[in-house]
Amino acid sequence: MEKMASLTWPTDRLSAQIERQHEAIMRMTAPFEAIAKQVQALGRAISFPNSIVDQMQRAVADYQRILPNLGVQFALSKSVIDSLQGLNLVVPDYLATQGQLAAILQSRTHEFYSSFRNLTDLVQSTTISPDATMAVVSRPSLSVATHNRGLRILRLNQDEPEVELESTVDELDQLDAESARRLINTVNPSWLTLIEGAEHSLRSDNPDRVRHAATSLRELVTQIIHTLAPDDLVHERLTEQHWFHNGRPTRKARLFFILTKKYGNDVLVDFIEKDIDAILSFFDLFQRGTHEIVSTIDSKELQFIVTRTRLLVTQLIGET
Repeated sequence: MEKMASLTWPTDRLSAQIERQHEAIMRMTAPFEAIAKQVQALGRAISFPNSIVDQMQRAVADYQRILPNLGVQFALSKSVIDSLQGLNLVVPDYLATQGQLAAILQSRTHEFYSSFRNLTDLVQSTTISPDATMAVVSRPSLSVATHNRGLRILRLNQDEPEVELESTVDELDQLDAESARRLINTVNPSWLTLIEGAEHSLRSDNPDRVRHAATSLRELVTQIIHTLAPDDLVHERLTEQHWFHNGRPTRKARLFFILTKKYGNDVLVDFIEKDIDAILSFFDLFQRGTHEIVSTIDSKELQFIVTRTRLLVTQLIGET
């Protein structure tokens, strides 16, 4: 079993930041809860449609929907960070003939996790609305956790999973699956064919099922990025030459266009780009190492590549 470079990187500062953010949220919510109770009591005593009290009650309902989730989201982030400390990857014997692709996956994983670390630094210094915290805190954490699970399924990561974190990831992945299908259907129903085709392939007995699934998911990612950031609109908005290659927008230019339009800042651009690189490295391994993977990994477990792709899709086209 060939050892790969350790992915250990300092997480103490990042963990401390997450703790501070969580504590800040708790301090913010404490006085709000007292005000909310007063507004709700007033609303029960005086109820007039479209009155100031009615508007205050609607505002209270909105904040009660958002604020309790923030603590959960930051707790998830900290759990993911903790799970990555001391992470070490290996190339299992069954993938020995795919050592180069496995090494690329290791490198892309390192970059992806480092970008996750940097994302928290950016969150600290950027104004982000409460509604957007799901996109910039919880979903990135979920993507990292799901990626790490994929490494474990392929036995590239042989650390024992943390049971509580795995349970949380399972629950959130299921919710995201429902959201992704609805969102894809809203933007372009034909894209559902690609993602459902990948799921169907992985459940079939076709010996090429892994290759077919990876091809469908790669095509889905490409179509979404090019549809949401068409050449002409990117050219209108971005004029600097570094955004283009041979006259066409680079993938990073398209992501910058999509994410700044969606969230009002570029906080997620580097993370999503590294997320795509990490997903594509999985696809490459699946497409080249089909026989080794199919003969070794259970078909149900291979569904993780669909889950990984759905999380990315939700980041690109989902609500904030």
